[in-house]
Amino acid sequence: MNIKKILFVFSTLLFATSILFYDVLYSDSIFLTQDSISAKSIKHGIEKSTVDFGEYPKWMPWIFGGLPSTHSMQNISEYYYPHHIIKLIKIFSIPWFWNFLIHFLFAGFGMYVLLNHLKLNFFSSLFGSLAYTIMPWMVTMIVHGHGSQVMTAAYIPWVVWAMFKLKNESIAIPVVLFAGILWSFGPLVVRYMDQPNLVPWQYLFTRGITIFILLNLYLFFEEGFSFYKNYLKIGISGIIGGVGLGTAMISFIWSITHTTAAITLLCLSAMPFITALLGFLFLKERISTNVWISIAIATIGIFIMAIGDFEKGSLFGLVFGLISALGFSIFSVTLRWRKETPKFTTVAFAGIFCAVFSSFIIIETQSSFLSSSLNQGLFAVHGSLVCLGLILYSIGSKVIPAAELTLLSLTEVIGGIFWVWLPILGINEVPSNTTVIGGFLIFLAIIYYSLIIKHNRRFIALN
Repeated sequence: MNIKKILFVFSTLLFATSILFYDVLYSDSIFLTQDSISAKSIKHGIEKSTVDFGEYPKWMPWIFGGLPSTHSMQNISEYYYPHHIIKLIKIFSIPWFWNFLIHFLFAGFGMYVLLNHLKLNFFSSLFGSLAYTIMPWMVTMIVHGHGSQVMTAAYIPWVVWAMFKLKNESIAIPVVLFAGILWSFGPLVVRYMDQPNLVPWQYLFTRGITIFILLNLYLFFEEGFSFYKNYLKIGISGIIGGVGLGTAMISFIWSITHTTAAITLLCLSAMPFITALLGFLFLKERISTNVWISIAIATIGIFIMAIGDFEKGSLFGLVFGLISALGFSIFSVTLRWRKETPKFTTVAFAGIFCAVFSSFIIIETQSSFLSSSLNQGLFAVHGSLVCLGLILYSIGSKVIPAAELTLLSLTEVIGGIFWVWLPILGINEVPSNTTVIGGFLIFLAIIYYSLIIKHNRRFIALN
């Protein structure tokens, strides 16, 4: 996009919002509702809880039946990313209510980028961005306690634009890397759960249902009411892939609950090797020396991470860790087996497979299908992250050979270590020296692979 056009769009949006919200921006006014006191009270409750217990509360018990600590933009959202960055405006003594102006500009420019991507001319895109920015729904949400809706609406055009961009094959590698990062939040979510070791099947059931529902919603918006026909043409490759992925999810639970996380991760490091072998046998995908070097470096890294935990492991956990690696490798290979196989339907099938399998275990043990409200919310959050990661992973599989897919997804290991260490997230698990060294080697392997790809300007597995 032309820099002059970008500046003109920003200037127009800034002028429009400044005129529309003149009194709000420059008089520190706000639209009030009857429940404004409630929003302020929640903020004070959160601040007191933070002082009393020394950490920011992750659960808010004061409204509805309790819910995660996300409420209104003007009260507490400065604690969350990416909005946390906007907190920097306080350094410059800018009125807090300019948060809204920033989000209106972000929303409007996002709509301009989206419409420009859809090949509308400059003035049509500009008019559409203005219409989105000042539409009545957006304006009326400038109400105490409802700022979070404006915040959410600001990201909608950017998300839609990103989904269009994901279909560009040139960004396949970043897409798969990001899939691994999304999966890496799993350990962090588990740490927030209430006694997760006691509810593994409830966790797996809710996660499976979440994946199934979200994938079908995605297919509905992508293909319309005829999306169900994908299940009729899923074929043997889709069934095998779905069962493989479902088995990987189930075996992972058994492994992680019977041995250390390090041993389970070590087992998962076998995925690139297994996938490379299966890809060669069934897809005739050749793996170059450079790829083998990357895989070997990553495996050594995870091996080093697990050194201090070997004595704690059990044979049962080790076996199921390897089964999990095999299941995911099978899934990765089937994604590239037949181009006509509906990939997202395969993932949805895996979700319902997990849910049904977990149901049998729950019924057999006479347990409850549901856990605490906190756990159920976190189960659904993790399921959503896994689902989005699998969508991105499936998109990347269109052009990236199977072995490289599993290699790139090892960002899950690095991210998992980083999130539980990051002090601001409240877990503060300091990694050992061996973990740091191993994580660095995994990172080095991914960088090496990515640079080779960039240098060759083609996928090296196809050399």
